[in-house]
Amino acid sequence: MKTISSLFFITLFAALGLGLGGWSALQALEQQIFVERIQRGVWVAYPDLGSANADPYLQARAAQRGLLPLGPAEGLVFSTSVDSDNQPLLRQCNYTLFGEVPIARLWTLTATDVDDRPIDLSSAAQNTFHSYSIVYEDDFLELNIGPTAAPLNWYTMNGTGGVSLILRLYDTPITSTTGVSAFSMPRIKRRNCL
Repeated sequence: MKTISSLFFITLFAALGLGLGGWSALQALEQQIFVERIQRGVWVAYPDLGSANADPYLQARAAQRGLLPLGPAEGLVFSTSVDSDNQPLLRQCNYTLFGEVPIARLWTLTATDVDDRPIDLSSAAQNTFHSYSIVYEDDFLELNIGPTAAPLNWYTMNGTGGVSLILRLYDTPITSTTGVSAFSMPRIKRRNCL
């Protein structure tokens, strides 16, 4: 009888420990507090994500969300889910992304939901912009994002709910062995909401 009660308590405490440990790990992944990060305005990047030096929680978060990070020699990925006024980005709102994009051989801009899943766009819509598909004005980028059609550069979004913008910079000199170089990121201004 004593063996059965001891076995019961061992099993109970093991299950409790596994449950609480798993819960605390999920909470740590949701906090998004990682030390290796670059922030410019509302844009955030984790330069060590694709390297062997990546924080284990950062690697686990990327694996949990199914992200394929760029290696340090490949480029850098910036993301934001808020506009330049620190308001959440919403699919039902129209925005203008403007300014300079950091130097890169190629850059792409993609919209995802807040869980990093691609937004389902109509088959006629372009779901990724890249540096060769943009009309520039004196090296100045102006891109309209939202459900309402706009002239020149327009990235369409439909539906409602939160959205994240992912800016991938391929072959960029932003990070180097001497540290992060000076650069600026484009701003995001909300125009109106439907």
